[in-house]
Amino acid sequence: MTGSAEASIAHRQTPAADTATSSALACPIQVVSYPATAGRKSPHPPVPEGGRTLSEQVVFLHGAGKAGVAAWPRQAVVADPAWIFLDRPAVSDDPDTDCQRVLDRLRSHGPGHVVGHSFGGIAVLLAAQQEPDLVRSVTLLEPACFDLARGRDAVEQHIAVMQPVFAVSNDPSVPTRDFSSRFAAAMGSAPPDLPDELLEANVARLRAMKPPWGSALNPDVPLPVPTLVLTGDWNPLYEETALALTDLGAAHEHLVGFGHRVQDQPGALDRMIRHWDSSTALTRPCAKPGA
Repeated sequence: MTGSAEASIAHRQTPAADTATSSALACPIQVVSYPATAGRKSPHPPVPEGGRTLSEQVVFLHGAGKAGVAAWPRQAVVADPAWIFLDRPAVSDDPDTDCQRVLDRLRSHGPGHVVGHSFGGIAVLLAAQQEPDLVRSVTLLEPACFDLARGRDAVEQHIAVMQPVFAVSNDPSVPTRDFSSRFAAAMGSAPPDLPDELLEANVARLRAMKPPWGSALNPDVPLPVPTLVLTGDWNPLYEETALALTDLGAAHEHLVGFGHRVQDQPGALDRMIRHWDSSTALTRPCAKPGA
């Protein structure tokens, strides 16, 4: 699986495949398309606070593939200075560790909006559940918050096929290419044809990653802050997870044509900004600590 794929989360599909799969899903949410954001000079307006002008902080957390600005190309190219694109500090990802990274940023720079893609969605939602006063809003893009959707068919099927793979992640008797093949087979895809050095790095990341279930997410309480879920309407796994989130109070919309990477859809940023603006209107802006 290449670095651009979301490890352990979803098969990468072409837009054509997304369209074909979309027609097979029975989802009551209307598909929404938005215009491109090209040419925007200041995508998020400043928020006045105490007679001064502050930009709203936005913390973006990547999924299990690309990290940092590489995970958010459409957003990074027009980013406000107050936006931060968290990079991967270690070989792999951990929802608890990443949650604390998000909270550390909010504690040091003041409350803001948090955005999480796929595996990163677990951590940003954990941050909102743990310290909602720091989080203005949550935006989840194809979130792997499967703990909130346990008992649903596609979620349980995904966990059932992936559990045996994660069970041998620390087994030294399973060679790198064997583990890669097992992982790909469980995901329903062909193993990547990579040089040994690249494959070793990718598989090391997969082996070190925690499964996207068994987290500390609480499925029994309403969402503590305004939450928007964006999915691509291509995979029942994420549609079921989105529906579980709507049961807890989230809004859910589709941005189609880009499979799992809905942030690459031309209208994704505009939709996020509208969510941030409406959420900010519901809360009192806070100055940065010490300002």
